[in-house]
Order: sequence, then C-alpha cells, then structure tokens
Amino acid sequence: MLVCVGAGWHNAEDSTARWRLVATQALHWLAFLIVMNMMLLPTVQRNFSANATGLAIFTLLSLGTFTAGVHLHSWQVGLLGLIMAFGIPVLAWVENSALFFLLIAAGVLGIAAMFWWHWRARRGQPKSVQ
Repeated sequence: MLVCVGAGWHNAEDSTARWRLVATQALHWLAFLIVMNMMLLPTVQRNFSANATGLAIFTLLSLGTFTAGVHLHSWQVGLLGLIMAFGIPVLAWVENSALFFLLIAAGVLGIAAMFWWHWRARRGQPKSVQ
C-alpha cells in the first residue's frame, strides 16, 4: 500500500486528493487482504491443496497489484502486477518439479565432489621424473 501511495502522491494536487488516495488504496488493499485470508479459512482449505492455495493467494496479490496500478495511472505498478501474473505458471511448474530440481542439484554436487577428491588425490602424489 505504501508503494502505491508513493507512486500516486505526485498526481494528487491538494491535501484532499492525497487523503482520498490514501483512503482508496487502504480500502483496495484491505479488500484483497480479506479475500486472501478467506482463502486460509478451514472450510475453504478442505477444497484446495496447499499448492493450489498458495497459487491462488499469489494470483490475488498480482491482480491487486495490477488493479492498483490501473487506478493510480502508474505503469510501473501495473507492470509489476503483470510480471507477477506471468510468474504464476512458472511457480506452479517449479512447485511440481521440486523433486526434479533436488535430484539435479544432488547430481551436480556429487560430480563436483568427485572432481574435488580426484584433484586432491592427484595433488598429493609425487610427480614422476623421467
């Protein structure tokens, strides 16, 4: 909310417009926070998995950011909301592929350890003279 108020502050000409900006942004973000918290109610949680709940909350946050940018006439805040929205499929893919990333990381660390041990073993051996 503070970022949005800061983004729209220079467009408000007088103190009445600034108070209206603060009030509308407070109500805007309060509404989105209430809906996000409603997603965490036990009756709602029975219908969603933990991954689906997280993605839904992030979707609401990106929608709130985008609509705040539209109301403020701030392309920066609107763009941030769009970037967050385009990141939702990436987050869903990463959540579903966490084991895959873990296996890749373990493989890379194993190969690095083998090279390190091989390098340490060769470094400790005396060089042969011919």
